[in-house]
Amino acid sequence: MAGKTKFERKVFKDLIRDAIYEAIVNEELKPGDRIVEMEWAERFSASQAPVREAIRDLEAMGIVVSIPFKGSFVREMTEQQIEDVHEIRAGLETVALNHAMDKATEEQIHDLHHHLEEMFEAAKDGDEKFFMESDIKFHEAIVDMADTTDLKKFWIMCNIRLWTAVCTKRSEKELQALAEFHVPIYEALVNKDSEHAYKTMREHFHNVSQYK
Repeated sequence: MAGKTKFERKVFKDLIRDAIYEAIVNEELKPGDRIVEMEWAERFSASQAPVREAIRDLEAMGIVVSIPFKGSFVREMTEQQIEDVHEIRAGLETVALNHAMDKATEEQIHDLHHHLEEMFEAAKDGDEKFFMESDIKFHEAIVDMADTTDLKKFWIMCNIRLWTAVCTKRSEKELQALAEFHVPIYEALVNKDSEHAYKTMREHFHNVSQYK
């Protein structure tokens, strides 16, 4: 019975963590907002124990900050944090892009182009949510083409959904411009331009980091 209770609590913890994460991504919870344990426990008809565990997970991910005697709050996302994450992603995705040049199949390249087209379609329709999902799929496709387990693990640790949402929502650029920033990456892959892969990725993340 004790083992079952522990399992159920772990499932609740994961569900609650993911729900809070999505609430932050969708701006239901904004930077500086307090995460009220009781409210989330009631939402899931759970005790506060799995909520606390979920919050600890989010704190370890750098998304939440806990202040003694005050509570847990959504962390403020600074421009420096965004630049740092993008520097890391540029390095990881350059490695992925170089591997993908050697390993990508025609079907995978076709799928990548499809994600690119979806971004332009979303931009045309002004559909920010669809744009973000297509953006994430585009980058994830390149990482998957690299077929490197450790690389994918580190990439996921960058909290891709959150940072993509933050950058897209903060940017004053049109979605069309943000979509166009992805074209050089696709072209580098198709042309197997490994010599300029890092430059291409750095320029991409520099461009999306500039809000105006």
